[in-house]
Amino acid sequence: MMSALNFATTDYAALNNEQWSGLQNCGRCAEVSCADKRCADQTKSVVVQILDRCPECKHGDLDLSPSVFKTLTGSHPSRYTIKWKFVDCPVAGNVNYCLKGGSNNYWTAIQPTNFATGVTSLKINGKATKMLDGAYYYLLDGSGTAVADLSSVTVSLTDINGASMTDKLSLNAGSCTKGASQFPSSSGGSVPTTPTTTPSTNTSAPTTTPTQTPTPVTVSPTMAPTQAPTMQPQTPSVATPPPMSSSPTPAATTASPTQQQEQPEQQEQQQSPYQNNQNGQWGSPYQNHQQWGWYGH
Repeated sequence: MMSALNFATTDYAALNNEQWSGLQNCGRCAEVSCADKRCADQTKSVVVQILDRCPECKHGDLDLSPSVFKTLTGSHPSRYTIKWKFVDCPVAGNVNYCLKGGSNNYWTAIQPTNFATGVTSLKINGKATKMLDGAYYYLLDGSGTAVADLSSVTVSLTDINGASMTDKLSLNAGSCTKGASQFPSSSGGSVPTTPTTTPSTNTSAPTTTPTQTPTPVTVSPTMAPTQAPTMQPQTPSVATPPPMSSSPTPAATTASPTQQQEQPEQQEQQQSPYQNNQNGQWGSPYQNHQQWGWYGH
């Protein structure tokens, strides 16, 4: 994403292709814990932001970042049983709107970021948009006809719970603009805020907070390259992300989890979580999936 949450520099994950839902679940957050007998502490949980997809992962699979895998398992990348569920993101401030580089009055691509809950639709000046192929942007293409005055554009969002908001903004290509509102919490309470770390003055071990134990599931993902198409003349081109290396598919039996149940994944370590995500291209930020730790059932 053009602007991921602060903690997602280390705490991120790739979601299986089915639940990725054509980019609809990009940017959402999930709470993950270990349900494997090899984990000494199964009460520990970590909130991750979904920033990529695992093209060949099965329903219920998650591909965790190396740091999250190590935190939860204390082990090197391998196959583990996990539990996970979607949760509200711990955000600070309001929703932001990022305008893709190359956007203009005729071809306008907007990426919402810093939202507490998942976004299901975005309208520009009251007009429906479509998801840009291979990248998390909502596009309004006028095909040669002006569709928006970027100095004064009205953007409307709807989230997974049916809540909606509208902001009138002045947008600049290649940058993000803060909105005036935020989606309410899914539970009806206040939206969780971004966690901060307070230095400890003693050396006692930290206390972990127990979390619910949903049904574990099984994972057996393999990474595959995802390509973004190039737009035709009169529209900016969408950069094609570098291919992702494939990793062998481990044999496993997969249960059929629900979206709110914890589910499994695997991983393999990666070099840089934000290698090529300046343009919001999916598939490129985490192109080295073969080095992540697979974390599954």
